Amino acid sequence: MTSRNKALRSIPLRVVRPVIGGSVVADCILDPGSMIVTMREDVWKKTGRTLHTEDAINLHSANTQVDRTVGEVHDLEFDFEGVKLYLQVQVVKSASYEVILGRPFFCLASCQSFDQADGDQVITITDPEKGTTITIPTFERRFPATKESQEGF
Repeated sequence: MTSRNKALRSIPLRVVRPVIGGSVVADCILDPGSMIVTMREDVWKKTGRTLHTEDAINLHSANTQVDRTVGEVHDLEFDFEGVKLYLQVQVVKSASYEVILGRPFFCLASCQSFDQADGDQVITITDPEKGTTITIPTFERRFPATKESQEGF
């Protein structure tokens, strides 16, 4: 076995940082294994958008825990360097992340991920309106990602 065919033990999560709702920039974890797009409540509040509490759903995590979202934001704009996507976003009370971009994002944007052995990653997305594609760099996830630790608690 050589070092070139041996995986690293752990590689940091990668994020993109679109402009959300016209003014908010948040770390968005790329997660093609998630069935939905989720956002932490404090990030949603910064967007100033209406929360539809009647559209709350139960979230089932990998460890079989069930949590309920607080509601859904309809057609929330995510601007990726001029490519504007409108996503249905479930809002969670608290989480260790700001936003998770799940399969709805990947499918709408025809997103392709290009990963390197050193953990670097870029994604290519397609504008569903114009058919143009852009390639976007990703960034290593910043810490802390919780509202409480950002406030110094």
